[in-house]
Amino acid sequence: MLSMMNYSAPFFLLILLVTLLCPPLTASEINVDSLREKAMMRGLTAKKRMEMYEKLGKAYENNYKAGDAADAYFQAIQYCREADLKSQLPQLLYNYALMASYAGRHDNALAALEEVLDLLKQHPDKQLEARAYMQLGLVHFFQENWNEALTFYERALSMATAMDNKTGISIAYNNIANIFQKKDNLKEANQYYQKALRIQRETADSASMCNCLMNIGSNLLQQNRLEEAFLSLTEAMDIANKIGDAETQALTCSLLALYYATHSNYDKAHELLTHGEMIARAGGYNKVRYDILKKASAIYAKFGLHDLAHAYLMRANVLADSIAEEQLREKVQEFEVRFKSKEKETEIALKNQELELAQRLHLTLIVITILMVGIIAILIVLSRKRYLKNQKLKAMNDTKSRLLSIISHDIKGLVIAQRMALDTILSPKNEYAPPTTKMLSSLRDSVESELTMLQNLLDWANIQIGNLVVVPVVFNLTENIRKIISLHMLPAEYKNVTLLLEAPEQCLVRADQHMINTVIRNLLSNAIKFSKSGDTICIGIKQEIDGKMRVSVADQGIGMSRQQIEHILETGKSSNITTGTNGEKGSGLGLIICKGLLERNKSKLHIDSREGRGCIFSFVLTPV
Repeated sequence: MLSMMNYSAPFFLLILLVTLLCPPLTASEINVDSLREKAMMRGLTAKKRMEMYEKLGKAYENNYKAGDAADAYFQAIQYCREADLKSQLPQLLYNYALMASYAGRHDNALAALEEVLDLLKQHPDKQLEARAYMQLGLVHFFQENWNEALTFYERALSMATAMDNKTGISIAYNNIANIFQKKDNLKEANQYYQKALRIQRETADSASMCNCLMNIGSNLLQQNRLEEAFLSLTEAMDIANKIGDAETQALTCSLLALYYATHSNYDKAHELLTHGEMIARAGGYNKVRYDILKKASAIYAKFGLHDLAHAYLMRANVLADSIAEEQLREKVQEFEVRFKSKEKETEIALKNQELELAQRLHLTLIVITILMVGIIAILIVLSRKRYLKNQKLKAMNDTKSRLLSIISHDIKGLVIAQRMALDTILSPKNEYAPPTTKMLSSLRDSVESELTMLQNLLDWANIQIGNLVVVPVVFNLTENIRKIISLHMLPAEYKNVTLLLEAPEQCLVRADQHMINTVIRNLLSNAIKFSKSGDTICIGIKQEIDGKMRVSVADQGIGMSRQQIEHILETGKSSNITTGTNGEKGSGLGLIICKGLLERNKSKLHIDSREGRGCIFSFVLTPV
């Protein structure tokens, strides 16, 4: 469990368990409704609206509604910009990033935090800067970008040390320890946890202490130092019970369950897992509950209780789908808020133009007044046309958004469910006759192909309607390619195709990591698709004369004609849809998506090929 630098109140640290009986309307709900009504009142200035939406965001934050809080802070930011209140903008952006992080909107949180740091260069605020670095580390941690998270945690630690902020130092130590534990450097992780704990005992910070003790217990369990782990976890549970920290209670239950299971006390382990899940469910901690279910499945599988392990795994998968659906719903809501905000800005801009024109016309003579009447009439006609055009565009955008929502939620959910079912059927514990296994494996590959095709269609659609926002970050390109290669090893081995990586150990570049991963994944999948048995596919990274890094995927497959290459690069459309050497189906969108994503990252797709002699796909990125 992560800690946040508590220059402001931690968001989910002190949530109490909700009761099973819901009262008709709480005081906090009344306050939220009142603030929402005030924020929408007519005649308010931009500054006043900003203040109302900021209060609304804090009210949602106090009610632990991260998504609604993020939306309210986003509105406050828009009115802050309109009122040109530059001094208040960094704090609002930080508040938005904080809530967006907990709502799972990581890309938006990163963009907001980067803007905070840019603004603080002109108007320094060391405390806010330290909090921004810590939050950047947390967002990268949530995305499992361990190296980036560690870099930002160390910056936050340096600033907290300079300001002699003991609480900030202890939290930074704790979060750095989290990184080392994730990277299996358990001894160094324990050293940082102990540093954090010493400061927390000194400052009597009970909330941070129980969190740190739980992390120490988890670390010791991984080192098989069971009795030491039990002591830390027991102390953590005692403190969590006293301060009402439901999240730590739930997580500690799952860790203590592992301790008892290791001692073959399965009844006690099952009791703790059930109690921990109940606490997580009551507190609305779906991600914690998912973690408990996964831990329970792993514990039962490790000790041979396979039926129970399978049951918990199925529950975890169902909950994962529910979490993903909730995140998608929040994304759709955020898009709606952004669209309405843009519409409001357009309306304000038109009103300002009309007012400016009216002030000038009042100073003219009668002749100009007559001309003014004509101009106003023309403006009314143009405004009407513009309104009708905007309404038509809005209807088209709503249709596209609904279509994407249906595809993302209904169709994609069905395909994922099919794949999960086949994965469960093909699990090692299920044994079938070879023909049955081969048939099920072929069916699983077909479902995976359909999912890839559907993802390509969604990526293409997002490119067409401009939903993709480029979020450049610094990442190790070589490490990303290795992960992508590992995901394609099975289809490559199935076709007897060798995957070869020729790249330096580390190649740091700055680009949108998700988009570049999508490009490389499509190029490698395309190369495997059109390769023959016994072929070799080489993925390489080389430095150009101008210092840029060229990434290439070279195959020995069927190749492409000059006409096909020119058609793709010049028109951005696929000339036809071809099948792979083993009859693999495709949508014909892979290269089109690669071209579009690279252009958004200020790069270009280069294709060098001859029919029957293979293809070399390449592009360049700017190194750090």
